[in-house]
Amino acid sequence: MNLMFSFVILNIDRTADGFEVMHAMRQANPDAVVVILTAYPAFETALEGIHIEIDDYIVKPADIDSMIRTIERKLSARRAKRL
Repeated sequence: MNLMFSFVILNIDRTADGFEVMHAMRQANPDAVVVILTAYPAFETALEGIHIEIDDYIVKPADIDSMIRTIERKLSARRAKRL
């Protein structure tokens, strides 16, 4: 099954198991916009996010309007890059 997606918002908890999902997602669609959302900010999770080239790292409680603007801006930049 081949699924296409433009962006992913991944909730990272204390175990940080979500990074396994993130690695698989990057293999499936390397151009997708990736946002990590966490209530447990840590240097290690931010660093792992940098290594897999996330687009943003947001700490809860998140400002939803700001998050939407960030995703829209990143999607627009990706589209412009493809042209």
